[in-house]
Order: sequence, then C-alpha cells, then structure tokens
Amino acid sequence: MSLRIATAAVGLPLLTVVVWIGSPWLSLVAALAAALGTLDLCNMARQRGRRPMAVVAAVWAVAFVAGAHFLSSGTSVVDALVAAAVTGAVAGGGALVSLAWLQW
Repeated sequence: MSLRIATAAVGLPLLTVVVWIGSPWLSLVAALAAALGTLDLCNMARQRGRRPMAVVAAVWAVAFVAGAHFLSSGTSVVDALVAAAVTGAVAGGGALVSLAWLQW
C-alpha cells in the first residue's frame, strides 16, 4: 500500500504538469500509460493461463492514442486521413495477427 501512496505522491504532480503543458507531451504520456496498462493486463492474463500477444496489444494501444493525437491536433485533412488510415491498418493488422495466433 505504501508503494501506491508513493507512486501517487510523485505521479499526480507530474501528471498535473503534463496536463498543464498539453500536446504533444500529454499524448506521449497517454501512449506510455496505454502501453504499460496493456502490458500489465497481458501479464495478468498470462498468469491465468492465457497466451496474449503483449507486443501486438501494446502497439495497438499506442496506435489508438497516436491516431487520436493526430486527428485532434488541428492538422490538415490529408494528414488526419493518413493518421486514421495508419491507425486502422495497425488495428486491422493486429486483429489478423491475433486471429492467426489463436489458430496456431
């Protein structure tokens, strides 16, 4: 419990500063949190006897955060479409790799 309190004591002020600074640092921290959370979830699933593809899941989570960042950053329509296409390709590729993994 003391580790959680210490993490919150350090993490909350840092998070406040990142939110205050804004983009792109906020997106980078969100991507890092998404990747770490996904890896933690995959670790919990592995402890229960599942076989998650942790790297694919982490890349997928970061791709969604990156796509949201590029779509909301006020870029041109072409750049936003490219970001959406890349995010969709990563999501689709991750889904295909996951399906292949399940069959293997």
